[in-house]
This record gives sequence, structure tokens and C-alpha cells, in this order.
Amino acid sequence: MKSSFFFSALTFVGLLMLVACRDRNPSELQAYHVSCPDSVYVYHLQQDGTEYLYEKTFYAYDANGLVLSEITYAAYDEAQMKPSSKIEYSYDSNHNIQRILEYLYNEKKQEWYVLHQRVYTYDADKLATILLYAELIADLDGPLYKKGILSWSDDTHAEMLVYRNLLNSSDSEQWMLCEKSETVYNTRGKLENEKYYLDYKQDSTYSSMTEYKCTYDHYGNMSSYQQLDNTIVKKEETYTYSYDDEGNIQIKWTTSNLQHRNTKSIYYY
Repeated sequence: MKSSFFFSALTFVGLLMLVACRDRNPSELQAYHVSCPDSVYVYHLQQDGTEYLYEKTFYAYDANGLVLSEITYAAYDEAQMKPSSKIEYSYDSNHNIQRILEYLYNEKKQEWYVLHQRVYTYDADKLATILLYAELIADLDGPLYKKGILSWSDDTHAEMLVYRNLLNSSDSEQWMLCEKSETVYNTRGKLENEKYYLDYKQDSTYSSMTEYKCTYDHYGNMSSYQQLDNTIVKKEETYTYSYDDEGNIQIKWTTSNLQHRNTKSIYYY
């Protein structure tokens, strides 16, 4: 779903749907609906109407309901599952995401290795910077690859400028502005729209690459979002959600103009 190596606000908001899991007061359902699944099973939908299990993801939480990790297994059939990827989360004292570690599984060596590290900083609980450390392989001493600096015109509008380290070295840095995003949130702090741009010519002339649009039901649950890619692939996808009476996601449907991207995700609690 990412249109670049960096981290879209929509991805960040999607994470918040998981990391902020805690007990809900029924009287606050309009203002606060999030799901805390134990696992999510993803099925590919075929043109002939059949479906097959594609992957399973399992989640672990701390005592505050904050997600600590998610591990995804590739499903070759109902009985055969192999580790594929893992994400670990850590938080500051205000329960803001502080660091995300992404792993891939080396089947030959039977071990995990770190692919990316993302570090987040905040200013008065508003996201201020995102630092991306890439290709860490076995340790956390890899070079700082990209950094995103956010500015907020008000509580509902943010712009992020993304810089890439041309030297790709831990010892020295040379930064070039290469991407930006413009994000709009509603009065509940939920994402409404995000536009993502790339500076191909490196002359501050940005080309529109991806746009995300979100809609919500009257409880504040995300009912759908769209991803429109202005890339070579021209991907157009719509994600729709169904919920139970307690506001937990039951099913996410992915409808795409690319047939192999049509999926059904079932949430278990």
C-alpha cells in the first residue's frame, strides 16, 4: 500500500487502529472505535468465485492494549505456514509510537533480520519527525536513509517534507528533498485525505503519485478508504470494512483493478 519507501500518514493511522486498543466505554462509541484482533486471515479472491488462504497475521499486546508485535505467515495451504515478516513496536510514556522495527525471515538460516527501523518524535503529542534507517540486516547501526519533517498549519492539516541521505552512510550525511505529502484530518483526528508527491527532476517540481481518501460511519469507524496511484501500474483500490456491535472490525474487503489484489481479510478476537 505504500507508494514509496517512506511511511504515509494513512499507514500511520492504520497502525493507530491497532496500537490504541483498550477497553471502550459504550457511551464513548461515537468518539472511539478501534479493534484489537488476535489474528487476521487474508484470502485471495479468484475470478471464478473461489478463494484461497494467502497469509495469517498474529498480534501481541501489552497490559495497556498497545500492540507489541505482529507476525505474518505465508500460507501455502491450510496446513503449511511459513514465517514471512514481523513488526515490533515500542512507545514513549504518552503511548505514542516511538520506534517500529520491520523484519524479514531468512528461511535458509531460520532467523529474523531487521529490514527497516523507523523512529518517531513528537512536539506536544503531534508527530514531528520520522526517521527511516534502512537495510540494517543484523543490527541497528545502519545508516539514516530518509527523514520526514512535519509541519502543522492547524490541528487538521499537516505537510511532511521527506529528505533522502545521498551518501547512505552512518558517518556522513548529505540531504536532498525528494518527496512530500499533504494530509487532512477531520475534527476527530482521523485521516480524511492524503496526497503524496515525488520530485523526479529534483527541481522542486512535484508530480502527484498517490492519493488516499477515507470515509467513516456515524460511530467514527473507518468504513472505506481508497488508494489511487498515478504510477505506471495505475492501481486503484478500495478497502471496505464491516464491524460488529462493539465496533470491532469483522471483515476487510479489498477491491482492485488488479485482479491479484482482490482479497478478503477476516479478523479474529
